[in-house]
Order: sequence, then structure tokens, then C-alpha cells
Amino acid sequence: LTDMQAALNLLWKHLLPVMGPEALPANERTHKALSERLTRLNLPALHDEISPSQAVDVSGKIYTFDENDQALQSLSLGSTDQGDALTIHDGSGEHLIPIGKGSWAEGVTTYGDSVPQPMAASGGWVDEDTYRIRIYYTETPFSSTLDLSFAGDKVHFDRAMHVSFGPTKMDQLVGHRK
Repeated sequence: LTDMQAALNLLWKHLLPVMGPEALPANERTHKALSERLTRLNLPALHDEISPSQAVDVSGKIYTFDENDQALQSLSLGSTDQGDALTIHDGSGEHLIPIGKGSWAEGVTTYGDSVPQPMAASGGWVDEDTYRIRIYYTETPFSSTLDLSFAGDKVHFDRAMHVSFGPTKMDQLVGHRK
């Protein structure tokens, strides 16, 4: 939330006054309805909107970046038997991010933080030049969207977080094919 205080104010106003030490009485109908609703909740996974001709041209290629505020040194988008994968080298080392297509690939990464975090990622081509990756850090409220836009021997790297203690959109970086 961008205004967390508003949410906290609602908690204090509505929830706290009705809370007590006793358990609520059992309500089987409500419990069943809640259980059914929870099984239907999901985060839609990304998938290829198109099959771009250049997907083969960029797969496995390494793109390097000049020194930058994000400490991004290089990246490579490739395919594995399980789906796609993004390899990022930055100031804290190498980060391999498995990417599901039409599904969520789970893993652990230190990308974006120095502490290993469980994550799930999904991605796909959203147009002829742009591959989008959505990463959810599953034990936190944070997620990132990475857009890799390929043009000739360059990649434009855009990173945005849905919420942050700082800016939510990072400056675009341009990498060059090695």
C-alpha cells in the first residue's frame, strides 16, 4: 500500500474494538464458503502473447551494462527444460531466476536484496521486442516487473516495484550484446 497509515487507521477503528479473548462460535457454512473462495484465488501467470522472430536471436546472449546506480553488470535470457531463465550479474553476484510460462516457477534469489528470498516468477513476450518478467517475493509483500526490450545488439532494461520504501520505478538501463 502506498498509504499504510490509512489501512492501520481502519484496523484500529473497526477491528480492534470487536476483538476479544473468546473464540468465535463455529459457523460451518461460512467456513466452507471461505475455503472455496481461497481455493479460487490466484495470481494470473504471464505467457507469450506472441512468438517473436527474435526470441531465438537473443536467447543465451549476454548483455553488459556500463556502471550504473542499480549495480547491474550483465544479464542473459535463456531457455531451460523447465521454462525460461534470467541470469543477472550485479554488485552482489550472480542471480538465476527461473521463469514459468503460463505458470509460476519457484526458486530462491538474492536479486534485489542481499538476503536469499523465496520467489516465484512468470514471464513471456508481450510484443515483438519486449519480454516481461513478474517476480513475487513470496514471503514478503514485494514484487518486481522487469521489461527487457531488445533492439539490434541492445537491450533496454526497465525495473519497477509495485511498492517500495524508495522510488518504485528505476531508471532505464541500456545493455550491449557482448
